Amino acid sequence: LDSVLVLGTLGLSGGAFVQNDLSLGNGATLNLGNGNLYFKSSGQQHITSGGASTINLAGGAIYAGYSVSGQTLELGSGVTLQGYGNLVESSAATVINSGTIDANTSGKTFNLDATSFYNNGALKASSGTLSLSPTNWNNSGTMAVAGSGDLKLNFDTTTAGLGTVSRSGGTVHFNGVLNNSAATLDIGGSGIFGSGGLTGLGGTIKHGTLLSGDNTVLNSSGTLDGVTVSGTLGTSGSISIQHDLTLDHAAVLNLGASNVYFGQSGTAHIASAGTSTINLAGATLYAGYGVSGQTLHLDS
Repeated sequence: LDSVLVLGTLGLSGGAFVQNDLSLGNGATLNLGNGNLYFKSSGQQHITSGGASTINLAGGAIYAGYSVSGQTLELGSGVTLQGYGNLVESSAATVINSGTIDANTSGKTFNLDATSFYNNGALKASSGTLSLSPTNWNNSGTMAVAGSGDLKLNFDTTTAGLGTVSRSGGTVHFNGVLNNSAATLDIGGSGIFGSGGLTGLGGTIKHGTLLSGDNTVLNSSGTLDGVTVSGTLGTSGSISIQHDLTLDHAAVLNLGASNVYFGQSGTAHIASAGTSTINLAGATLYAGYGVSGQTLHLDS
């Protein structure tokens, strides 16, 4: 398809190579199903709309940078890409969303993966799982989760650079590295993860202050790296600790039955900025986890 304009409703079976942009007329619907689109022109490529248009995926894929390097593929304003499947790069590419991407099929996953991804539009997990795994994340748009949707954030970013999630339901999981240096991260419902807070941590929170403003529990299989805990924070699951764990004055860490693994070499500290408390209810703290010769110091 070379500089083609799609009108009305068009279904695609199999695959098609796309060159020099793909345009959708106002009201047009492109049903890709499990078919694939391969964008193979160099430079800037676009999926544009003459108004409001829809692309439906049902297991198919859109490939940026197919057999070319350095391509930028932009989903234009007015285009809704929805369903389940993949928007990914074939060769290193930049993907820009200026439209709407919606994982709206329950029990299915929409995967997005590119060297660089810019969200200038709307990202939604309204029923299905939206799994975001770019190498470089840039967000000036919106993220929303509703119903049975699940938003999986599988990339490295800063707390300010992540953006804010709007939630009326569903779940949010963070599986990358969140650089929280000189910042305060609230994992509760009033924080950046929206109503219901952070559902699960499978990645790393690095530096800064961690709190839960509404007592949302930190459900973890991830890592706290040089983090200071403020207020009252409950945990479940397992937590790996790197570069010490610090508690603010009057902080309370309710570990419950969580396991905590101190994995740094040398001397590791559980430090306090004043008087603080760690409550155990079956939890185990492991010194020297995966390293030899560690000294774990419970500070004054």
